Amino acid sequence: MNLPEYVPQWYVWVLGVLLPLLENFIISKNWSSSLKVLVAFGVSVLAGLGACYFGGQFNTQNILLTIGTIFTLAQITYDSIWKKIT
Repeated sequence: MNLPEYVPQWYVWVLGVLLPLLENFIISKNWSSSLKVLVAFGVSVLAGLGACYFGGQFNTQNILLTIGTIFTLAQITYDSIWKKIT
């Protein structure tokens, strides 16, 4: 049984932790909560697609897993770390 290959998790984690800093420059504080979430999700989609493409694992399963991981990590690190700093 061959295990599927995934995008290297170390740079998925780095993207998830650092992405809120980039989003801080894009998202305005005056925007509604739903718009902020949509923009954050869009940035996570772009980052996930890029990570899968450059990681050489550009398939549907990997893309969905990577986008979900990046978005979740970005939201958690923003709420627990970056929100207090910025």
